[in-house]
Amino acid sequence: MSPKHSFRNIASKRKNPCFDCGALCCRNVAVSLDTPRSKKSWDEIRWLVAHKNVHVFKDLENDWLVEFLTDCDKLDVRGRCKIYKKRPITCREHEPHECIINGAEDYYKIIFRNAEDVEKFLEKKKVKQKKKQRKSNKQKKRKKLLNKKIQNKKKEKTRIRKQIPHF
Repeated sequence: MSPKHSFRNIASKRKNPCFDCGALCCRNVAVSLDTPRSKKSWDEIRWLVAHKNVHVFKDLENDWLVEFLTDCDKLDVRGRCKIYKKRPITCREHEPHECIINGAEDYYKIIFRNAEDVEKFLEKKKVKQKKKQRKSNKQKKRKKLLNKKIQNKKKEKTRIRKQIPHF
């Protein structure tokens, strides 16, 4: 058997999950975003995802990222790195077992692939906020009524005390 096809090489290929994935980690760039809290930030997200090959997502650690789906220009036709020995530190520190392909679950909680996804999300969020607001309003009314009852009882006690003669 030639060294290229030795049992050791075959075994290492099976252990290394990178050999079967198609270099997905080399086919996108993700950059942090501030958590969207205003109309303007949601409008910026809408604008970002209106572009081809751009997604915005909230990851499993609640970080917001914009993802650009674009291949590294150092990949060969087989999806292998042409500068592997001189690759950047970011590439060297990448853990193949934590890769999005080899992970046990989705890498996002929320993902927007287009402006329609953003609109649907905001519409659902608006409905939830309205429900919360109605619930909050009901709680405020109950609290107000309760406070009113307490005040009335205090007034009644004070009125009764004034009527009782003191010796």
